[in-house]
This record gives sequence, C-alpha cells and structure tokens, in this order.
Amino acid sequence: MIISLLGTNGAGKSHLVRRIMSFYPVSRKLEYPGRQKPAGYILTHNNDSEKHLYVPGHYEIANGGLDTLPSLSTAYELMRIHALEMGCNVLYEGKNFTDKPQNLLDLRDAGLPIAVALIDEPLEDCVKAVRERGHKIQEKTIEALHRKSRRHYYDFQEEKVECFLGSREQVFAKVFRWLNLV
Repeated sequence: MIISLLGTNGAGKSHLVRRIMSFYPVSRKLEYPGRQKPAGYILTHNNDSEKHLYVPGHYEIANGGLDTLPSLSTAYELMRIHALEMGCNVLYEGKNFTDKPQNLLDLRDAGLPIAVALIDEPLEDCVKAVRERGHKIQEKTIEALHRKSRRHYYDFQEEKVECFLGSREQVFAKVFRWLNLV
C-alpha cells in the first residue's frame, strides 16, 4: 500500500512519519547518486520480511519527505520501484506545491493500492508551529496550502481512493492500522 499524508505546513506530517518510522527498528538509508542526502529509507518491522516500509526523502532536517528529492518524477519512480518491484509499503509526505493528485492516481492505475490521510489541524495552529520552527513562510502561502490539501483530499475521495481525515493522533492511529502494525 502507498500512503500519502496531506496537510498544511506545521500540521505534523514529518513528525508523524518519524513516529511511524520508530516502529521499524531495522532500517537502512538509500543513497541517491550524486547527492549527500539519502533518497529514502527501507525499514523492516522486527525483522518481519512481510513488513517492509519505504519512506522517500530524508528526515535529518525539520522538513523532510518528497521535497528533499531532486524532483517529483524521481520521487514517484522510487515509490513505484519499491512498492511494485520490491513489495514494500510506502509512506510519504511533502508540501510541494507542484504535486498533483494524478501522480498518486497513476500509481493506483499501475495496480498499487493507495490511501490518503489528511491531518486536519486548525490553520492558526499550523502557522504557530511554522513560526516556532523559525520559518519565514508567508501566512498567505500557508493558507494556500491549507486550501490545496483539502481540495486534493476531496479529489481523492471523488476518485474512490481510501481516505481518512482527522487530527494528528487520529491520522497516526489510522496509518498504524493501514500498515498492519497493530
């Protein structure tokens, strides 16, 4: 299954990915040619060969995910390879304004099950979290992403994708179940 986390800057997407990653004690970083940052992680839950997880991007900085890869096409190709050819579940997030629902829907059309979760945090809490991290992102940019995340979520619902909307903790619990970690 490929799980996409949607949400505004400061909603807790990267934090949620790090929390999920902590349940996979065996991991290795994947290198991307010509870059010092990892292209992602392959994680194994308690050495269970049935529970591999690929997480694209890197998380050594506050903002992780797809935004740390060279391009969206690279990110989706890596997800396709790890899900289709290697049988991994995939968990990803990113705030990239250029990402479109069709990128994930193309993976579904290639035969991969997908699910989408929207972390539904109040806009003012997201702005506060961004400011606490010291980021100078304009509030109107954060508001635009807030609207875009919701629009994409509803686009996925219309496409009959399994969707879930909730608080950070509710989304964490749902992703945990989707990954069969319960």
